[in-house]
Amino acid sequence: MDKVRGFSASTGLHADQHPKKYNLFWGVDDDTINQIQQETDFAIGNMPFKYLGVPLTSKKLTIFQCQPLIEKMLTRLRHWSTRLLSYARRTQLLKSVIFSIANYWMQIFPLPKEVISHINSICRSFLWTGKEHISRKAPVASDYLSNPIAAGGLNLISLMEWNKATIGKLLWNVCEKKDKLWNSWIHTYYIKKIRSSYLLS
Repeated sequence: MDKVRGFSASTGLHADQHPKKYNLFWGVDDDTINQIQQETDFAIGNMPFKYLGVPLTSKKLTIFQCQPLIEKMLTRLRHWSTRLLSYARRTQLLKSVIFSIANYWMQIFPLPKEVISHINSICRSFLWTGKEHISRKAPVASDYLSNPIAAGGLNLISLMEWNKATIGKLLWNVCEKKDKLWNSWIHTYYIKKIRSSYLLS
C-alpha cells in the first residue's frame, strides 16, 4: 500500500472505499491475496465484470454476455417503432444511432457471428416493417443493401466486415505502437512468448 499511497500523494487520485470496489487476482498465492485484502479491505471480484459499459473477460465473448448490447438497440427501436417513419428516416437512424451503439463494442471485441447475424435481422426487420420484431419480409437481399447508393444500395455498413476492420486496427496498433505502455506489456508477456514457442517448435 506504500506504493498506492505514494501514487495518491503525487497525483491526487485516491481509491475510495466504495462497496462496489474489489480486487482481481491472477497467478497470486493465497498469502499474498490475504495480505492485500487486509491492507485494502476490498472484496474479491471475479471475471467477467463490467467496465465502461462493456463486459471484460479473459475468454471469448459469449452470446449471453452480448445481450446488453442487443437490449440497448431494442430499446431504441421500440421507441422509434411507435412513430410513422419513412424508409429514408429508418435508414438514417440505423446508420447513425444503431451503428454507433454496435461500433462502440466492435472497437473492443470481435463479436460472435450469431450476435452480428441477430443484430442484422433486427435492423432489417425495422427497416422494412418499422417494428423491432424479426420478420421475414425483406424485398431486397441484405447483402445488396451494403452497396453504395450509386450502385442501387443503401450504403449500410456491413457489421461483419466492419468488426474485422476494427480488430485489424487493434492488431496494427500492437505491431506499430511499441512505445506505448500497454503495448510494451503485450510484447513482453505475450508476443515474445509466442515467438519463443514458435522457434522452439
